Amino acid sequence: MPLNGSPLIDAGIFIEEIPMDTVGSSPDIGAFEYGIEPWEAGYDGWYPRYYPWTFMSKNVNTKISMSGNNLYEDSTNISISFLLEDGAHDENIILEFDTIVSDSYAEYGKDWIIIYEDDSVADLKTLIWEKGKDSIILNMHAINDNIYEKNETLLAGIVGISVDKIAFINSGIYGTLYDNDQMPTASASLSIDSISENSETKNIKLTLSNPSKFDIMLGLSVEDSPFVPEDLAENKKDFSLDLDTLVFPALSTEQEFNITSIQDDEIESNELAVINIESIEDSIFLTLSIVIIDDDQPLPLSIESKNFVKRVFPNPSSDNLRINVDERYSVEGISFIDIKGKKFNPKNITRNSTYTDVNISNLDEGIYILNIQVDKEVLKVKVIINR
Repeated sequence: MPLNGSPLIDAGIFIEEIPMDTVGSSPDIGAFEYGIEPWEAGYDGWYPRYYPWTFMSKNVNTKISMSGNNLYEDSTNISISFLLEDGAHDENIILEFDTIVSDSYAEYGKDWIIIYEDDSVADLKTLIWEKGKDSIILNMHAINDNIYEKNETLLAGIVGISVDKIAFINSGIYGTLYDNDQMPTASASLSIDSISENSETKNIKLTLSNPSKFDIMLGLSVEDSPFVPEDLAENKKDFSLDLDTLVFPALSTEQEFNITSIQDDEIESNELAVINIESIEDSIFLTLSIVIIDDDQPLPLSIESKNFVKRVFPNPSSDNLRINVDERYSVEGISFIDIKGKKFNPKNITRNSTYTDVNISNLDEGIYILNIQVDKEVLKVKVIINR
C-alpha cells in the first residue's frame, strides 16, 4: 500500500482490457491502490479435499468410526458414524464423497449405495448434515445383482465442509467389495444334432448363465484327438466355422456362430464334428458334437474298373489278396468300401516289384469296392470276402 504523498500514487497508466478500481486520475504503481481497502491474498473458496494419503479416523472437530472396511454383496453393510466433539454446529455441513469409476473399482449406484435416514442417497455431492445435530450415521450397502464382477476395490473419499466454510471431515474409505455371483457357464442351442454334407449351414446359439461386468472371449477349436473312437470330421475339409473367437461384450448373455458342411465326392462314413468352446481365464468349457451325414452314393457293385489292373486274386478271397498292376505304375494306397459306404483299411500291406499282397483278415465277410490308388488315380475293383 503506497503511503500518503508517495510518488507511486497516480503514476500508473490505464489498460483498457483490465478493469480496476482506482482513486485519483490514474492507477497507482504496485499491487495496491491508495485509498481502497487492501485485498487479502489467497482463494476464499478453498477447503481441504480428500487424497489417498490423508486417511484419518479422527479430524480436528469430528470423530469418525466405522463398523468395518469390507462389503459382501449378499449379506453385510458398513455403518459410518460421525460425532462433533464440540457439539452441534449452527450451520449445515455438506458431505461429499469422491469415487473412482473404473472396471476394478466398485461403482456407486451400481455396486453400492449409502442409506441416510432410511433413504438412499442419489447424489454423493449433496448429502446434508443438518445444523443442530451433533452426530449422524450413514450405512453403506452392497447392491445384490446377478452380474459376475469379481471382487472390486471399495474406495471413497469423504469431505465435510460447513456452509460457513469450516472443514470438519477429511477422511476416506478403503476396502473390498466381495462379489458372490458365480462365474458364468455356457450352454448351446442347436435345433438338430446333425447336418448333411451338401454345403448346409446351421446356426449355433450360445447362452451364458448370467452376465459379466467384463467382456468374455471364448475360443472355438476342433477336436482332432486320436483317442476319440468315432470318425472325426476335419475342419476346412469336411466343415468350416465362421468364427474362431466368440466375444460376449460386457453384460450380454447371447451370441451365435455358424457351421457349414463342405461338399465333396468322396464316399465316406458319417463323421463327427467335435467343437471345443473354452475360456481358461473365465473357467468356461463346453464341447459340441455334430454328425455330418455323407451324401455320396457308393459305386454300383456291378461296375468294375480294371484299367491298369492286371489281376486281383483270389476273388472271392478269405484272408489275403494279391494285386498285379501295369509295371508303369506303383500302388500307393489301398482301402475298402462296404455296401453302406463305410471305409476300411486292410490289416497289412506288403509291396514288392511285381505285386502287392493285402491281408484282409480284419474285414468281415461281404462285398467291397477295393480302391487302389495309383499315381493320383484311384482304380476300383469289386471283391468278395467269403470264409
